[in-house]
Amino acid sequence: MRSMPQNSDSLFGKQTSKPPNDTVSLPMTEKTLLWNIFPNHISVLVPKKRGTGYLRQPYGHHIDRGLEEVRNQIDYIDIFGLDGALEIMITINEYDEKQKAKAREIMDVLSKHYGYPHREVKRNEFWERHPLA
Repeated sequence: MRSMPQNSDSLFGKQTSKPPNDTVSLPMTEKTLLWNIFPNHISVLVPKKRGTGYLRQPYGHHIDRGLEEVRNQIDYIDIFGLDGALEIMITINEYDEKQKAKAREIMDVLSKHYGYPHREVKRNEFWERHPLA
């Protein structure tokens, strides 16, 4: 049986064994933790593991040992999540760059916990995507 060369034209277009070096891409994920700074807390929308959208109760009535560990890593802050967003209770001012840096540190820890990247969003986008809005 005759084999086709690596880079040949066929009825279905050009076949190549691997992409050219200049087009290597990293896998993209649509699942992203979205967050915004509110007075005295950070609100985080947590994506569903299966399906689309965000969790209605990201931290409910049962203990999540992983989130408890996150809580302990971040100065024993309070974390709630019954109303469509994970609420991280921390005294914070959205206009203070030092405090925004602290918020990014907190989100880095949460991002590692959930396995999703995070992105700060404006309030209107936050509320547009909020599962209970």
